[in-house]
Amino acid sequence: MSKALPFVVAAVLGGAALVPVYYATQHPTTELGAKADKNAAPVAKISYALGYEVAKQTPPELDTNSFITGFRDAHAQKPAAYTEEELQAAYVDFQKEIQQKQLNETKKAEATSNSFLAENAKKEGVKTTASGLQYKIIKEGTGKQPSATSVVKVHYKGQLTDGKVFDSSYDRGEPIEF
Repeated sequence: MSKALPFVVAAVLGGAALVPVYYATQHPTTELGAKADKNAAPVAKISYALGYEVAKQTPPELDTNSFITGFRDAHAQKPAAYTEEELQAAYVDFQKEIQQKQLNETKKAEATSNSFLAENAKKEGVKTTASGLQYKIIKEGTGKQPSATSVVKVHYKGQLTDGKVFDSSYDRGEPIEF
């Protein structure tokens, strides 16, 4: 992957947003972050839309004020506040920071899951399969034992370790067939 890729992406995003920024500099609002006007001219709506879309695709850790400052500097054709080397180093450092944060969150989630599964396995009636899946039969059926190709009708509740239910046939009021 090219080391210049982040700069190319930034240039493309910046270029796509130049028209709205130009319009905004020619028609300034009274305050930064003024509420969007529902009756605004089409170029103002497009300007808002581009800003909104760019913001949705940026990490929440970014400093919005610095982002806007850099955007305005580029639009005004001012020299960058940082050298290319400083910016490249910042990209690398930021990426490492994000990766470390994700790694820490993953380790924490794994520890929480392992703890939950260990405690849950001790509960009466909980069975653990070879793959680690845990289940509890609340009411055993009396019919014929299903085979690997059988269709079975069951009630179930899928629940995360924090107790949040992500799916439940009980909530839908009817069992599901597998």
